[in-house]
Amino acid sequence: MKRHRRLSNWAGATVACALMLATDAASAAVWEWGCKGALGSKQIIFNRDRLVVISGKASPGKLDDFVHGGQFTAQAGHSAPAIVAMYQRDESNDGLVTTLRFTGEGADRKFILTELSSRRIGHSARLIAHCRDETIDRFRKNYRAERDQEPARTVTLVCMEYQLSTKGGRTCR
Repeated sequence: MKRHRRLSNWAGATVACALMLATDAASAAVWEWGCKGALGSKQIIFNRDRLVVISGKASPGKLDDFVHGGQFTAQAGHSAPAIVAMYQRDESNDGLVTTLRFTGEGADRKFILTELSSRRIGHSARLIAHCRDETIDRFRKNYRAERDQEPARTVTLVCMEYQLSTKGGRTCR
């Protein structure tokens, strides 16, 4: 009986040590991205979850706010933007890949963006609270936009990719 108890104690200690060693390499991260720009007489704005088509040429708000929270910020002196159509992202964990596919309320409603060119126009990186790395990249991207049954057109979008990560071994203060 004592030998069985010693083996189970040893096995428990081994599992506990393995878990402690595995947590050293663990990481936590936030990865958010999105774009906005004109689509003819309308505006489009999207993040990793959805694409929204808005009437009018007025900007729907700051891209940063939509990327981080999925909400439009009310601008002083402007009414709330009128949403023309909404599409859900087919695959939200791909990032700003060369082909982005969105599906509307009906299965036949599609919005496809195919990247034609991309240029990084901004980059910032900083350490937050001595333990987290924040990286923000901004791009100007040209896409071929195909919406439902409309003819394809080229659109220029301003895009942002935001990453907040941590590396094992750093302690947050």
